[in-house]
Amino acid sequence: SLAIALACSFGLGFADSCYNTQIYSILGTLYSSNSAPAFALFKFVQSIACACALFYAAVANLYVQLCILAIFASIGTVTFVLVEWKNKRESANNFHQS
Repeated sequence: SLAIALACSFGLGFADSCYNTQIYSILGTLYSSNSAPAFALFKFVQSIACACALFYAAVANLYVQLCILAIFASIGTVTFVLVEWKNKRESANNFHQS
């Protein structure tokens, strides 16, 4: 159905924009003194992942691709939350010590 396809594409685009905003925010915060290498490394890893997806998309069916996407999206979300919590904890400790 066209409505479902448009709703799904809007949801994916919105989620991607939120994800990129949060990633750029945390990279800018954690590496404020030397942010260029951090952003370059992020874009490099993102490009490698995109190239890998391009190659396996030709041989894997849709369910396998969705499974791979779900696994790596879950791992990415968990690691992002862990880094964010660690950063907030360190900021709180530095604030209380000064």
